[in-house]
Amino acid sequence: MILYHGSNVIVDKPRLIRQNRTLDFGSGFYTTTTPYEHL
Repeated sequence: MILYHGSNVIVDKPRLIRQNRTLDFGSGFYTTTTPYEHL
C-alpha cells in the first residue's frame, strides 16, 4: 500500500508519540491514499 503525507521526505518508520490528550486532529502522523489530498 502506498500512503502519502504532507512532505517530500520518505518516512520508513514513523515515530508515534503517545499523549494523554483526546483531541480531534491532534499530534499524529496523518496519511492519505490519494496523492493530492495531502497538499
